[in-house]
Amino acid sequence: MPTKRIPIAEAKRIAKAHKQSIVCLVTWERETGVQHVVTYGETKQECQWAADLGNQIKEKVLKWPKDQCDAQPARAKAPVKRQDLTAPQTKKNRETVKKLEKLAGREGETLHNVGESQAERGS
Repeated sequence: MPTKRIPIAEAKRIAKAHKQSIVCLVTWERETGVQHVVTYGETKQECQWAADLGNQIKEKVLKWPKDQCDAQPARAKAPVKRQDLTAPQTKKNRETVKKLEKLAGREGETLHNVGESQAERGS
């Protein structure tokens, strides 16, 4: 049976249901051995952070080839600068942003995001 891609809309549904601004799904199909990484971010900035986190998971944890670890956000054509973050700049939000940047391996940089790898597209 061919591998069916997990839609970004499913990650969005989970985000809305659980009041989360970023979701990163990592799945594995037992029968085919295919791995999926699907990310969602509520704002364009969070979308970029989520994609970069997904890319880091693919590269560092799942050991995918580097050329499959460069997914970019479908809805953010150009990188969004950190000051464009629309969430209120509370201390808690700043700490969360720093943690996400650190997890993505991009502490202090603009992060890039969402989409699917070539393996997910079947290329």
